[in-house]
Amino acid sequence: MRIELQNIAAAYDELQPTSRKVMKSIAYPATMNVQQEHISRYLSTFLREADEQHLSLFLRFCTGSDLFLGKNITVSFTQLEGFQRRPTAHTCGCYLELPVNYDNYPEFRHEMNKVLESNIWVMDIV
Repeated sequence: MRIELQNIAAAYDELQPTSRKVMKSIAYPATMNVQQEHISRYLSTFLREADEQHLSLFLRFCTGSDLFLGKNITVSFTQLEGFQRRPTAHTCGCYLELPVNYDNYPEFRHEMNKVLESNIWVMDIV
């Protein structure tokens, strides 16, 4: 019985997100322009700095699960500006759309945190 509990605990520990695991699961387009490369660096910095709670929120936003299940997250870029600018995720396909119109990393981090911490996520089936 004790060994089974240890196995369950080990399996649960494997499911906990880490920056390294999440960053390895991100798939960027094969070719990116300068703006897209900046945003991809912003996302990498955001994930490296994120605590376990924010990594879980990020995974839930992108995959629908707050645990690391080994799913790849495909990133694409949009031209959304002004009030429309926001990160968008599609959990069915583990797909993350990021606007390229951020002037700096603090602006990107602020907006990403606002989305993740809002607790108001609309999940529609189309």
